Amino acid sequence: IAVAFILLAALCLGIYVAQNEPNVHIPYVANEIKPESDKLPEQTEQKNETVSESTEPPEKNEAQPKEEVPVKSVPQCTISVRCDTVLNNISKLDKDKVDIIPENGIILPETTVELNENESVFDVLKRVLREKKIHMEFSKTPGTGSVYIEGIANLYELDCGELSGWMFSVNGWYPNYGCSKYTVNAGDEICWVYTCDLGKDVGDNSMY
Repeated sequence: IAVAFILLAALCLGIYVAQNEPNVHIPYVANEIKPESDKLPEQTEQKNETVSESTEPPEKNEAQPKEEVPVKSVPQCTISVRCDTVLNNISKLDKDKVDIIPENGIILPETTVELNENESVFDVLKRVLREKKIHMEFSKTPGTGSVYIEGIANLYELDCGELSGWMFSVNGWYPNYGCSKYTVNAGDEICWVYTCDLGKDVGDNSMY
């Protein structure tokens, strides 16, 4: 009886406490499963590093212009040999020489030649006639060394009269000294002519 009384008392006490305890509502929270996103996971943007390439051709190292070495000009002169005066005095010409006279009286047409240093009119004449294989004969005056031209192309002094022979002019002037004494300059025009009248028929009146 005593035990039953104790159990009854404990039961009543429990009911009393339960009735006087405030109600506490604890909501039920379900584990929410979020739907998978339709969006793909954002990928880390990789910046494409663009390498700029120039479309212009690479600059070339401009070659410095070479300094032009001045070309040293070679001095020149002209020389000619003619005997056309003989054609006007054919009656005076040695009969053995008629066949050697050119029809136009020109033995060597005007020819441009290079000059060597300190060459004389004689030097140029001798060199050119040798190259052209044209006959020439000359003599030197003892003591002075002056050269006298006796014959060119087998036409000699006195072959066309007592006043005939070879003379030379430079730029239209007839020097009064030997051809070996006249030094040629660049641009000079040397003319050898055969006179039948001591120079008068070729434009030289110095002997008259």
